[in-house]
Amino acid sequence: MGAVRLGGVWQRRRGSRGGRPPVFAPVDYRGRNVVERRFNLFKQRRSLAPR
Repeated sequence: MGAVRLGGVWQRRRGSRGGRPPVFAPVDYRGRNVVERRFNLFKQRRSLAPR
């Protein structure tokens, strides 16, 4: 059998970009941060956890 080539055309086409470009949306980040902080607060204070 011949040599098996790993990877595809898409890996060669990416070039210097290296993958998905970083996207930063401050408004979205702020919203996710607030939600994450609330969940962490609930985790730390078990008495506040919904039952």
